[in-house]
Amino acid sequence: MDSCNISPSTVMIHKEIFHSVGLFDESFVVCEDFDMWLRVAYRFDIGFCDDILTTKIAGHKGQLSFENKNHHLWQIKSLKKFINSRYKKEVKEKILKKGGIV
Repeated sequence: MDSCNISPSTVMIHKEIFHSVGLFDESFVVCEDFDMWLRVAYRFDIGFCDDILTTKIAGHKGQLSFENKNHHLWQIKSLKKFINSRYKKEVKEKILKKGGIV
């Protein structure tokens, strides 16, 4: 949960899931994918294919989440949505860790 490890371009997902959890939260400046995938993962099981099928290029100049130094704040905002969930302990630990970074 330190970064978003789900790349939207590699996902196969039924549209009903988006109807259930919503789409990207457009109020987020960055980390809108992190937020959406947390909502999906909270409500649904996620499968993983271990085969290398794509190559993701990340961390380069111009990439919004790496250019925006406040991305940890946006991740905290997303994590706070789950502060009273069944993952309360883990969420609090992540928020404290990210708060220490900020």
